[in-house]
Amino acid sequence: MGMKRAKLPGPDLIRAAREFGKRRLWEILEDDEGFALVVPDRSGPTFGVVMGQSGQEFGVTLASGPYGRWNLHQMLYPEGDDHDILNRLSFWGMGLTPRSQLPPELRRAVKAAPRAFPPGEKFPQVLIKESGKNARGPTAQEEETLVYCLNGLCKVQGADAFRPLPFANAKVLTLTMSGPAADPTVALAYHTFPMKIPSAPTPAIALPDDLRRAARIPGRWICGFPAIPAEIDGDDRTVRALLIVDVGSGAILHQAILFDDEMPEAAEGLFALFRGTVLHARVKGVPEEILFAEPAFLEALKPALSELGVACRVEPDHPAWLKTLAGLAGFWR
Repeated sequence: MGMKRAKLPGPDLIRAAREFGKRRLWEILEDDEGFALVVPDRSGPTFGVVMGQSGQEFGVTLASGPYGRWNLHQMLYPEGDDHDILNRLSFWGMGLTPRSQLPPELRRAVKAAPRAFPPGEKFPQVLIKESGKNARGPTAQEEETLVYCLNGLCKVQGADAFRPLPFANAKVLTLTMSGPAADPTVALAYHTFPMKIPSAPTPAIALPDDLRRAARIPGRWICGFPAIPAEIDGDDRTVRALLIVDVGSGAILHQAILFDDEMPEAAEGLFALFRGTVLHARVKGVPEEILFAEPAFLEALKPALSELGVACRVEPDHPAWLKTLAGLAGFWR
């Protein structure tokens, strides 16, 4: 596992973030009053909101691409108990972070920078989170879009037409920009954008033929596929842990480290327990009930488990599951 090398933001982004911080837009806008950006030489709009209304995490959150509006909508108006939703969404975050709160590798980069920064300077810390992948730093084009965003917001603040609506509204206040990112010309108008919903990340997983007559055994298990704080050199996919726990005893029946897009392999871990082929597990058969920590994992396996007549539901806060995660937390840091 490796740590990606820290990179300071470019001077244009530092200047734009400094001016944005002075404007304190989080004191003017509600946390769901959104906007769209149309930037030169980019395909499609980028959607955003200003952060900081709670007195922390000052900055902006953006989402782009064909599902940009859907991604931001899911962040603003979460539904249900899907604790894994942020790992499955794609979004950008730019926070204004005091030097003392920067990650150690970024603090070292600030200290080694050829230009001096004032002691109280807050730095624009940018993370790009794509679905199924670890967070990364911005590309040059993404950084330029952020510069357009911050400078554009500063330019239109105070204008009569600058009245963002709650993001649940069909119409979105749109900043259409032209000219250079450092000093853009901004036109304001309301537009309606479709909410495209991505297809399910993982198709239903079929029940293997050899398990149709698997033995039934008493008991209840809880199964999860949580993202863990790890990185693999040369691979930016989110790292996950397959965990299957016996609720009654708290014993971990099976565990494996996999990538985000390897849910079928995670399902095979469950099927291996049914077959009795997991070393040291000392179980063989299908339990009466299986609880799931993530809705997506249950949705993928629901058809197979229904064929077996297994009761199943989502229960991410079950004490046995939380105890297991707490016990493993030290190994995942």
